[in-house]
Amino acid sequence: MESVELVRRQFKRDQVEIIDELSSGLPLVNGEPAQLQQVLINLLQNGRDALAGTSRPGIIKIRTSRLDNRVALSVEDDGPGVPERIRDRIFEPFFSTKEKGKGTGLGLSICQTIAHNHSGDLRLKSTARGTCVVLDLPAADQSALLAFN
Repeated sequence: MESVELVRRQFKRDQVEIIDELSSGLPLVNGEPAQLQQVLINLLQNGRDALAGTSRPGIIKIRTSRLDNRVALSVEDDGPGVPERIRDRIFEPFFSTKEKGKGTGLGLSICQTIAHNHSGDLRLKSTARGTCVVLDLPAADQSALLAFN
């Protein structure tokens, strides 16, 4: 995952460890690589920003999995989590949990739009601690891919 390698060194300086728990043998997904990379980097940066407020080293886990004809990518941090009272708003345009001047409140909204444009979904998943955001995309039609090779 090139996207992860782009941020891994900086995150390490910020005392945030990225742990990959990637499943093997997943099907491909149709999509614009640059846009999907944008989603992943934004989710990673949001996790790092949440951990920055904890004044302790943190962990972000990236997982991939398959469920039927879908591929899921989850980004989970062990930070303070998203308070229940604002969970329904985090994907709204211009809504931000960051202090003034640190973010536009557009990141998750844009990420959700990218997911929808790829016939997927971006959602918040409940965790015991921290925050987990899941990008869920349809697997590419393998027979169509083989027809073009």
